[in-house]
Amino acid sequence: MFVGKKVYVVSSPKTLEKTRAHFNCTSAPGMELEDEGGDATAWSHWKRRNAKDELMAGISGAGYYTALTMAAFEDMGFYRAQWDMAEQMPWGSNSGCDLLTQKCLTNGVTQYPEMFCEATGNLLECTSDRLGLGICKIIGYDNPLPTQFQYFRDSRLGGRSNDLMDYCPFIVSHKNTGCVDGDAHVMPGSRIGPRSRCLKTFYLRDLKGLTGDVCADVLCDNGTVSVRYLGDDAWHACPEGSGITPTGPMFRDGIILCPRRIEVCYVH
Repeated sequence: MFVGKKVYVVSSPKTLEKTRAHFNCTSAPGMELEDEGGDATAWSHWKRRNAKDELMAGISGAGYYTALTMAAFEDMGFYRAQWDMAEQMPWGSNSGCDLLTQKCLTNGVTQYPEMFCEATGNLLECTSDRLGLGICKIIGYDNPLPTQFQYFRDSRLGGRSNDLMDYCPFIVSHKNTGCVDGDAHVMPGSRIGPRSRCLKTFYLRDLKGLTGDVCADVLCDNGTVSVRYLGDDAWHACPEGSGITPTGPMFRDGIILCPRRIEVCYVH
């Protein structure tokens, strides 16, 4: 698995099958176990770097109850999974084998921009689970990181050490920037509420300037996605790969990018 260190995997039959299917990697030897965090997480949870938003990743919070965990239970021999109830997790989905075997960034660039981030900016960005907004957390350490965790030209740069992510940087939310219950005063352009999810944007501007990514109401129905953004109570069809140009008094210009259904339509 991941280059540069020894790892342990669950390779029982159903877990192996579902691991290979989720990552679209036919050579995966099994689902990697967490090796960080001490007794609370090591060897008893999925490797967070590979399954950050899964229920059995090693940091608490809402998580997807995916076929990965269901398979591990079924392989114990005491349970039978109801596979149509498995939740689809965007993190790692169809990523290919490189996610499992290569570094998350090379020379500061990632193959997986929906998962890892490359630079700290001033604008808020969507978290990987689309439940909130945050910023890219990159830390400058006093000494170079271990070789296998060096992702930037400056070997002292990396993600936070306590995130169970092998120092891979990702978008970290704030306590007050959740799409469901965040503080609108610190989330420009966002519509906050129980059905709100984070959507990426392209040069979206409100009256004060660039907003960054925003939260908006999302409706998933009969295989379609519709969006209701701040300042407009109408629902707008938002097919994957397209975008919406907001109108009205809240925005000046820019585009709200339409998400994949897997990113916003599965409750977890």
